[in-house]
Amino acid sequence: MMLYGVNHLQFHSSQRWTIVSPAVLAIAPASDMTQVIESSVMMRCMPTPSINDFWYRAWPLVLLCMCLWPMSGCLRTQRGDTLLDVRTNAQDEERVIRRKLWRVERSLEQIRADYGMDDLVVEVKVTDLGGLGQTSPAVSGLASVSGAKIVLSKDIFLDQHEDLDDIITGLLAHEMMHAAHYAELSARDLISLGRHYQAMMHEPTAEEYAWVRTYERLTDMLTIRLGYGEALVHQKWASEANVAANHPPHVWAFYLTEPEIRAYMTDRDRLDADIATSIEALHLSSFHPVRALVGAVVNHHAESPPSATAQP
Repeated sequence: MMLYGVNHLQFHSSQRWTIVSPAVLAIAPASDMTQVIESSVMMRCMPTPSINDFWYRAWPLVLLCMCLWPMSGCLRTQRGDTLLDVRTNAQDEERVIRRKLWRVERSLEQIRADYGMDDLVVEVKVTDLGGLGQTSPAVSGLASVSGAKIVLSKDIFLDQHEDLDDIITGLLAHEMMHAAHYAELSARDLISLGRHYQAMMHEPTAEEYAWVRTYERLTDMLTIRLGYGEALVHQKWASEANVAANHPPHVWAFYLTEPEIRAYMTDRDRLDADIATSIEALHLSSFHPVRALVGAVVNHHAESPPSATAQP
């Protein structure tokens, strides 16, 4: 189910909705409140019905719940939902971006199918961002990961990229691989991952640099393993064109280069060996099920016709 422009599903502030209780429950614009209040006063002058006092006081709340219950469904998410949102300061930019959101929807639908992630809630927000994309887990219940929050740079949609579909697909394939990790990792390993990134951002050391680099390059490797190597190359081109000037050169060492991507695409044995080595280097005990999940998906695709988007 696609929910566009979730931020617009709100009551306008010009409509002041008021509830009068306990004798009368009324939901009406402020312009009609004079009649509502008059009716409320008349009702209060009437004798109290000869019923149980508890139910007499509770029925407005019951009626309120009955009125609001159908409305609550429009904002409730279910597993497998995708929410698309745009947050920019310029309305003309927002209009341009919204006209291209269908490309995000199409790529996500294919990636969900190829990754076997049809049950996760994915929230995609397009806004100002230094890089091209970033992903964080959506946690519900007792630290249970129920989905992912993906933030994309508005520059992807505003710049005139001839290969826009490939860029979006490569970027989402990488970010959704992060989402797959979050869904499979234990709470302890998920906290450890976050701690490494926090240290890298605020107190970078050679050890933290090496850990984050290993993890990001592993994410690229797994993305290639699931057939999105060519799209990943297009995403790397866009990254260099959009943000290279805003970051020091060493930032690109965190990710695979185009020659490395193409080498892995033609040498699956080396790719699998480097994936195993990287997983061991991260010391995340629950990462092994992630590798098993990728292997299961790959085997499933080997027995099924190839998709239109994924690379052979």
